[in-house]
Amino acid sequence: MTLNVPQNIRRPLLELGLPATTEQLDILVRNATTGKRLALAIPAGWAGADLVLDFFRQTIKDQNGVDRSALLDPLETDLWLLNPLLSGINDLEIEVFKAFSEISNTFVTAPSEPSGVAVDGTYIYWGDGTNIGRSKLNGSEPNAAFIAAPENALGVAVNATHIFWADTTAGTIGRAKLDGTEANNSFVTTPVAPTAVAVNATHIFWADTTAGTIGRATLAGGSPNNNFITLPVSPRGVYLDGTYVYWTDVDISILADTIGRAKLDGTEANNSFVDVPYGFVNGIAVTSRRIYWSVAEQIGRVNLDGTLLRAGLLTAPEGAADLAADSTYIYWAEQEKGAIGRARLNEKVAIAVTAKLSWDRGYY
Repeated sequence: MTLNVPQNIRRPLLELGLPATTEQLDILVRNATTGKRLALAIPAGWAGADLVLDFFRQTIKDQNGVDRSALLDPLETDLWLLNPLLSGINDLEIEVFKAFSEISNTFVTAPSEPSGVAVDGTYIYWGDGTNIGRSKLNGSEPNAAFIAAPENALGVAVNATHIFWADTTAGTIGRAKLDGTEANNSFVTTPVAPTAVAVNATHIFWADTTAGTIGRATLAGGSPNNNFITLPVSPRGVYLDGTYVYWTDVDISILADTIGRAKLDGTEANNSFVDVPYGFVNGIAVTSRRIYWSVAEQIGRVNLDGTLLRAGLLTAPEGAADLAADSTYIYWAEQEKGAIGRARLNEKVAIAVTAKLSWDRGYY
């Protein structure tokens, strides 16, 4: 497809073979010659035939990864306003993805009032007061009382051998084998009132809302330190990737919600890595590309580097507490409905559209 039109003319995305929808979509644009990503853009709200290419203002990167956003007129948001200084890019490949699809607020209905959720390759786990529940990853075979050891289990986490939970009433981190045996609600007794827990290959991390800290212990429960990171005010959720520990934090005194981040060794701690709209931020989940957070009836999203923040991207939940994610789905603990919710991430809904660029007259 050759795009060679005056700069002041818009054409609906439908004419490019892209879908008519009111759902949130992601647009992946690549240099077709080199295969390098040119931009990732997110439309704010589309409606049928009125879809136009008006979503590239927030971040534009050239084939070398250099941010070219400043080249755009901030009052306009049209793709063709990209400056011809991005020379050498003659072909674009455009792929369209739904940000969320297959959305179910009641994917698993066995829980009573779940506060935490975790997944592995086989099961979904949830914290529900005095019980840890479990179902198959497809939602089948739910068991609301899989483990009955906790006093008040909130967050849960899982690794290859054990499930862990944060017991905010007992002030402990609990642990049991994946089959539910050898449950110990006092595996780590250092926390004051932990609300969330996360694990990696070497350590257990927890968010202590009352102490205002992120705690850490070895995977065997040794060397517990409830003051491992002391920047938060009232941390709610905690999540790990291969480099960082992330947490959500609420500061009621200044009506501020933030996502904090630090290296796994506790260095480079930043309690305001991402400022999110105030509303008592709660759960957090991290994928290879993005950070997701929950605020009551909404789930928001931001890139791993803190750019392209999208609050309220998913509005299906009625009371999303904690979050978990794998490479395909995001899950949430739905307290209001007594359920576990689930949605598919980044489902491709349009095949690649190849577009030729015309630098002399603009393009879109």
